[in-house]
Amino acid sequence: MDVSAYFLANVTLPFQTQDEAANQNGYKNGTTPDLIRASCFTDRDTVACIRTSCIGVLSMLTAFLCLMRILKQHNKVNLRLLLYYILLLQCIAGSLEFYSGWRTELALSISYAKAIALLIICYMYLDIASRMMRWSSNSGRRLCFIALTLMFAYFTAFLIMGFLLSIEPNVDCRASYWIWYSSGEVLIVQLIVISFFLILRRINQISATQGMQTRQKRDLHINKVFRLLWTFETCAFADLAYHISLYIFTNEISGCSGLFANDQLRYTALKGPYDVVSILFPVWAVLFVFRFTKKQVYEDADIESNYCPKLAKEISTFNTVPSMPRRLSLSHSIVSSPLYSIPEELHNVGSSAPNGYSRLQDNYEN
Repeated sequence: MDVSAYFLANVTLPFQTQDEAANQNGYKNGTTPDLIRASCFTDRDTVACIRTSCIGVLSMLTAFLCLMRILKQHNKVNLRLLLYYILLLQCIAGSLEFYSGWRTELALSISYAKAIALLIICYMYLDIASRMMRWSSNSGRRLCFIALTLMFAYFTAFLIMGFLLSIEPNVDCRASYWIWYSSGEVLIVQLIVISFFLILRRINQISATQGMQTRQKRDLHINKVFRLLWTFETCAFADLAYHISLYIFTNEISGCSGLFANDQLRYTALKGPYDVVSILFPVWAVLFVFRFTKKQVYEDADIESNYCPKLAKEISTFNTVPSMPRRLSLSHSIVSSPLYSIPEELHNVGSSAPNGYSRLQDNYEN
């Protein structure tokens, strides 16, 4: 036997505890269970099987809800449809842990799907904010596109890096690319929050003449978006705190399992809630806030019947008066979609808003 191998396998170093030395020898001899990879089929463990089964069932039920949304939107090619497809793939990947246990490639795929979904939502709200703040149409869209393209390249680079540099699962939890991934998600969420507050600021500037009923409807929509942002913030910071904690408290000698003293109950007590918060909560929030209701459909129909003739008349008047300010163009999808529930109130405010702000027109298909 090689001297160095014998030394590592049998000698307890001064900075090692007895448990760490036992864990090290156990992993080398194959006698210590791997808590990270345990599931119902690989490294079988009853507690791990229960945890992965619960997460798998919840993920498949959520995937079914995403599929129902896709079927309702299948004839409308837009960003919302793409968002639901991404969420569907995220839920399916989350359910695979029930069969295969934790895998670096699977975890990276889930994180990448979450990041892409956040990028789509961020683009939507940044686009609305740029229009409402009366930025130049071309420059505003170009700025949003460049920023989000850079973030897309950022996540793609770390995805490739994770696939190429993946290490043993028992020490992969302290790989630095998890922290960089989580930090990027936190940054995207902050961009969404900033764009929402720009939208909210603009709404407050033009809503002084609104009636009580209109203000109540506006506040209701704002509260829904606040819930979405709160969920995104909670999930992003929880994900970042989870990976930073594992990086700090885990060492390469005892591995990730050694942090939990090779106790599956301890690991499940942390991993179970983390999976729910990190994988499922964002999807549930999107499905809840962006849902369609009959009441919203009726309200949108009333809005169209009441305001579209007025808007058409004002737009025709605007086109004949070149000295008036440039109109702000918002799409019909922004007005009528539950995804853009905040600007829907701008449509209600339209006929009374000053400075030509009521001149909204349909530019996109819903």
